[in-house]
Amino acid sequence: MITAKQLLHYQQAAPHGDITPFISPVECIPEHWSGSQMLEHFRQTGASMVFVVDEYGDIQGIVTPTDVLEALAGEFRHPDPDDLWSVEQDDGSWSIDALIPILVLQDLLDLKRLPDEQRGGYHTLSGMMMWCLDGIPKEGDCMNWEGWQFEVITLAGNRIDKVWAHRLAGESSLTITDHPSEEEQPADGPTPSMASTVHQPDHHEDTENHPENAPKPRAKAGQK
Repeated sequence: MITAKQLLHYQQAAPHGDITPFISPVECIPEHWSGSQMLEHFRQTGASMVFVVDEYGDIQGIVTPTDVLEALAGEFRHPDPDDLWSVEQDDGSWSIDALIPILVLQDLLDLKRLPDEQRGGYHTLSGMMMWCLDGIPKEGDCMNWEGWQFEVITLAGNRIDKVWAHRLAGESSLTITDHPSEEEQPADGPTPSMASTVHQPDHHEDTENHPENAPKPRAKAGQK
């Protein structure tokens, strides 16, 4: 297989040259493969295109990574100055649409691997964060991965809408920070896990350090 761009380039460089050495083998996959299997194949091989064949070996069509991602996550929006997957900030951080395809996110932030990617089954940044947070996200929820912190900025219903990503110093393992909502706060104040533990002196300690706090002796019957 050779692309039209490669063919034109070689013909201009050597109009009568042999293009056989530049033709790459055709990759074929069976038509019964699921979208997840195709996506994993593209991840492992780095192929930009595969041919789908049926049980008789006949070619049924061509599939690209974009085709698979659009089938799983919906049609992608075309790059537009007013409608981008991500916008870089002056400090090097990124404001990211949470529906950015996970492969695009990997290229953007140079992520070598993904959290639990063999079992996660997610295809967008929103899906990755919901998998790692293990529940419906809240604004302010954070996760750290591959030297980046991802923070939920806004929600759209029950899914993540916008995420802020910024670099961390020396952080590579997965870390989750869950910010409880106001409804989850107990009525009588924060729980010990969300507040500093206050030391309450026992009775012996209190009277030893502060004699004036010692209980007064009771008067016997008939005494004032």
